[in-house]
Amino acid sequence: MWDTIHSRLPRRHLPTPKEMDIILANFDKAQFNIDYENGEVNYFVKIKNLVFRTTENYILIKCRSISKFLFGNNLMTLSREDIVDFVNLISATFHIPFELGVITRMDFGMNVVTDYSPEIYCNYFGYSSPYRDRLEQTNGLYYSMINKQICIYDKLKRMKNRKIPNHYRDKNVLRFEFRFKGRVADQLNMKQVLIRDLYDKDFLCRIINIIKDEYFNICKYNKESNEIYATGSIPDFINQFAKIAIKDYGKHRVFKDIKEWHKLEKITKGQSSRLKKRTNEILSMEFEGNKNDLIQELDRKVNWMANQMHYLV
Repeated sequence: MWDTIHSRLPRRHLPTPKEMDIILANFDKAQFNIDYENGEVNYFVKIKNLVFRTTENYILIKCRSISKFLFGNNLMTLSREDIVDFVNLISATFHIPFELGVITRMDFGMNVVTDYSPEIYCNYFGYSSPYRDRLEQTNGLYYSMINKQICIYDKLKRMKNRKIPNHYRDKNVLRFEFRFKGRVADQLNMKQVLIRDLYDKDFLCRIINIIKDEYFNICKYNKESNEIYATGSIPDFINQFAKIAIKDYGKHRVFKDIKEWHKLEKITKGQSSRLKKRTNEILSMEFEGNKNDLIQELDRKVNWMANQMHYLV
């Protein structure tokens, strides 16, 4: 469900300075700051993991995790009613029409309880078109473009045992997260995306389907094996040996060689891209008898989780 949300609202919706004084009287002084510059008053207020601040033209509101803001942890699968409560709470706290805010960033994720450590599953995630960057880091796996990003990681490991609900303790939780990091409306072919869209049923169903599609668009590798399987198909026969050769030689060495060939002008940029793509395709091929039980498990659970989210909508 929704996680990080950034939004902006025209400054004309900001209460008057006297009204803001009354609002801020409900906060501890350490939670806010008032800046007087060039005859203009700007505000900075922090509530838990949410920041409210003003600029010359806008009211900016950024929440790092709606679930953590409401419930103290970001493992909860939020319902549509939870989102409505969150929006109403912020509107009432600052006396603003928060539901009219324009979304500038939004993250949507699902937590999948797996049989084994999430890191094991990440080993079988290959390339994903149209993402050019696949980055393995100690804290997870990232697919990135300018305005969007996929993140796959061990949710409990990142939380470091802080406020983990009892029903998640001693479990393996893989987090699959899709981040609209910019140009949100353009990515969705909409004129604008507003805070009130976060609890719109049709919009929610659309986003759930998008994150599900993003997961299944990622090519998955098979289990490591140098065994070949019976086939009457010449292409399958050749590709099985090609896959074994690439794994033995090392994908990183294959890509390094391709990069060097391009630098030496032995191949074109287009040929370089096609060779890399074909390498990833071969590594992600599944042959009869070489099905990946781990990925089959994850596929099944992602489908189930998406259905549960639709049910909560």
